[in-house]
Amino acid sequence: MDGRSDRGAAGGCGSVREDLGANVIGALEPEENEQIGAHLAICPGCRAEHDELAKVARLLSELLPVTRVDRHPGWPSRAPSSRKPPQP
Repeated sequence: MDGRSDRGAAGGCGSVREDLGANVIGALEPEENEQIGAHLAICPGCRAEHDELAKVARLLSELLPVTRVDRHPGWPSRAPSSRKPPQP
């Protein structure tokens, strides 16, 4: 996440929604999880999306059990975004 402090405001939904999947599977740093948790506490739309993603993750884990792999110290904490910046 980008460290923006607007996660509690409506403008923060976009950045939160970008990270909901990573939050559900436990791929974020603790501080990022806290920020998302605070936003989910006040945003029913993001909370509903989070709940749906959590259901999918649970179903997938039941169908396709995966052994958790610890992150190698040399790996980046997050994959670079494949999104293109908006065009003016």
